[in-house]
Amino acid sequence: MTCSQNNNSNDNKYQICEEIGRGRFGTVTRVYAPSTGDFYACKTIDKTSLTDALDRACIDTEPKLMALLSYHPNIIQIHDLVETDSTLSIYMELVDPSVSIYDRLVSSGTFSESQTASFAKQILLGLSHCHRYGVVHRDIKPENILLDLRNDTVKICDFGSGVWLGEERPRKAWWGRRITWRRRF
Repeated sequence: MTCSQNNNSNDNKYQICEEIGRGRFGTVTRVYAPSTGDFYACKTIDKTSLTDALDRACIDTEPKLMALLSYHPNIIQIHDLVETDSTLSIYMELVDPSVSIYDRLVSSGTFSESQTASFAKQILLGLSHCHRYGVVHRDIKPENILLDLRNDTVKICDFGSGVWLGEERPRKAWWGRRITWRRRF
C-alpha cells in the first residue's frame, strides 16, 4: 500500500493511502501517521457541499460529540480534527477492513442467533455509554455500525445527526413501580 502526503494544512502529520468509503458530504480515506506508525480513518467533509444551516450544524456537532464520549470498545474514537476554509477532516479509529453490518448482511444473507445476540448486546452497550454522557445518536442503522472482522466487535460510527442533551437530560430516571405477583398455593 502506498500513501501520499496530505495536502491539507495539518503540518504533514498524515499521509493519504486510499479511499475506503463515500458519503453524502465527503469521503473516508485510510491515512497513515508517520510520527506514530498508526493508521486511521479520515472523514473529510467538503464544506462547499453543505446546502443549509442544518448541514453545517451537523458537521460541527459530530466531532464534539465524539470527543465528549470517553473510550468505549463499541464506539469509534476520534483522534484528531483538522479544519480549513473548505474542508473538515475528522481522524478516527480505523476498523480494518471497514465492513458495516449492512455490508456483512448483504454478503452473507444472515447472522446466526448467537452472532445476532452478541452484536445486539454490543450495540446496546455502546448506546448506553452514549446516553450516560447525554449523547443521542439519532441515526442508528446497519450502515452506521462497523464490524471488526478480526474479533467480531461492533463499533458505532457517524454521529453527524446526534445531539447532546446537556443540562436538559433528566437527573434521575423514573422506572415505575415494581409489581410483584404472589401466588398462593
